[in-house]
Amino acid sequence: VACTMVAALLHLFFMAAFSWMLVEGLLLWSKVVIVNMSEDRHMKYYYLIGW
Repeated sequence: VACTMVAALLHLFFMAAFSWMLVEGLLLWSKVVIVNMSEDRHMKYYYLIGW
């Protein structure tokens, strides 16, 4: 039972870390490629994807 819980928590933490890396990558991409994009408008969606 303990091993299953540890595995589930590790999976959750890894998925959360990868989700936040995706959000950071999207933010970096928008800063480099789309210079005129309003940050406030799209950050809500990025945070939603990250959570």
